[in-house]
Amino acid sequence: MNPINNIWQNVEDASRLHDPDTQARIHRICQEHYYNLCEVTNWKSLRRTKSVLFTATDTDGVYLPSDLIGIMSVETNASRIGDLSTGDATVTLTTGTTAGLAVGTELSGTDIPTDSAIASITDTTHFEMTEEATGDQTGVTITFDLKRVYYPRNEVKRYFSDGKHHWFYKIGDITPLETPVNGINISQNATTFTAKTAFSADHTGAFARFDAEPGLYEITKSSATFKTMTITPSYKGDKITNKSCVVRPKKTKKIYLIDSDGAIIADTITVYYWVYPEPLYQSYQTQMLPSSRPLELLTLISILGTMDKKEGAADVYRDELNGDGRWEGHGAMDEMISKNPIWPTG
Repeated sequence: MNPINNIWQNVEDASRLHDPDTQARIHRICQEHYYNLCEVTNWKSLRRTKSVLFTATDTDGVYLPSDLIGIMSVETNASRIGDLSTGDATVTLTTGTTAGLAVGTELSGTDIPTDSAIASITDTTHFEMTEEATGDQTGVTITFDLKRVYYPRNEVKRYFSDGKHHWFYKIGDITPLETPVNGINISQNATTFTAKTAFSADHTGAFARFDAEPGLYEITKSSATFKTMTITPSYKGDKITNKSCVVRPKKTKKIYLIDSDGAIIADTITVYYWVYPEPLYQSYQTQMLPSSRPLELLTLISILGTMDKKEGAADVYRDELNGDGRWEGHGAMDEMISKNPIWPTG
């Protein structure tokens, strides 16, 4: 892929404006269009998966990663990690829980006899098999015959029964973990940032947004006493000095699982979703979409469309983007979408 500087330079050349203010405006508009394009569909390069545990007490939902754009699918996680002992029917789960499992569910794995099933569930980490293990195993993968798919549903239709299990997003504001934290300092290309005062709790795994910057950064090390925290990816924007940050911004989504009657249920699921990539700050960075042309065209249209005697040029670029006029049948946007493998086959 070409570096983003190619797009910036092409827009500058088309506008014939090379002053610092115009350059900054081009960069800002290009970034806005970039994230808008990321929202169009589940681009392969932005697809992710996450295992999420719901317990019977999670009646208020579970937070998803803050960089999530949308969800392709929610399915029951069909495997757990556990320990077995020879001649014993007890299974001890070391990764995952019994949430989502049921008596009679068939299972398989190393040293688990054929046609074994769950005979009883003892607690959140133990269950009994119908057959005894034929060998000792530590950290073995146990696969369950689970095929449940959760279908998307609007919260207002939660109790409209259709015989299916569903998931929905929480409607309303999300409560940030820290807002705002002032006295934040972070340098360009850094993977650490400092705060004037420590966070109120350990927020490892949550996401932070710095000042008015567009990027979202996962906190990889934090505590209620640390004043220096680590993040991923590295921050590539301009240096921030004595500004603020928000941990778990308000647009973070919270997911709920319900049965066919609309009741909250427990399960261990895999969420298939796509995310916002890191922002385009530096000239060497590359955009993550299958083609760079739509991003360049959108930026050109925004810049030229506000300039005297440039509206005609903006219309030509708009035709290329949308497949109108001489571009009918091969618009840049449609061609980019056609290059994206359809999920889940791609």
